[in-house]
Amino acid sequence: MPRAVARGFDRFGPFGSPFVLLSRLTGLFAVVTVTVALGQVLSWERAVMRRLSRTGSGRRPSG
Repeated sequence: MPRAVARGFDRFGPFGSPFVLLSRLTGLFAVVTVTVALGQVLSWERAVMRRLSRTGSGRRPSG
């Protein structure tokens, strides 16, 4: 990452470092958002719930 920050500074001056850091943070949060959304969708799938549940019935536990 320091190489990317230095390259951003060389290309855009003092605005280069914030551009690089913001683009990395944007990418990180996009990955986190997709992962959370995928986890939510998978948690409602019956096949996944059967594997993860203790009862094996595929139903959500009440409470």
